[in-house]
Amino acid sequence: MAIKCVIAAYPTLLTTLHKLKDDKSVRGDSRAKIGGLYKQALKGRTYFGLLCSHALFEPCEAVATSLQSATASAQGALECTGVLKEQIATLRHDAVVDELIRNVEICASQTSLKMPDTTTPRVSKTPARLRQTTEPEAVANSGLAM
Repeated sequence: MAIKCVIAAYPTLLTTLHKLKDDKSVRGDSRAKIGGLYKQALKGRTYFGLLCSHALFEPCEAVATSLQSATASAQGALECTGVLKEQIATLRHDAVVDELIRNVEICASQTSLKMPDTTTPRVSKTPARLRQTTEPEAVANSGLAM
């Protein structure tokens, strides 16, 4: 599975992208794309997404392979899909997510991954059309004026 290979070689991938983004022998437009890939690869959330994708798709791939075999039966297919449902349901547990986060933190300590700041809560702003206001021009601009 390609995702598993990328996860296994992630530090090497980061090193390679870092070298190629500054390599003058690579065409300029390709260097720009490589630079963008490198910037995304440095984010902890990218690695976390890879780990989540692997956890989700690895059992799916095993079931797909089983269903495509020449000896597959309808009963076997039902059993496979039942097991797959159970495996996917286990991914929703906090312990599984905590393990994935620990793996990201381990990779971040070995490489230069940028982890998101979890100390400050994310501030969300209420959209203007939903804010209560007493200013007549704000009401007129929101489309609520009659």
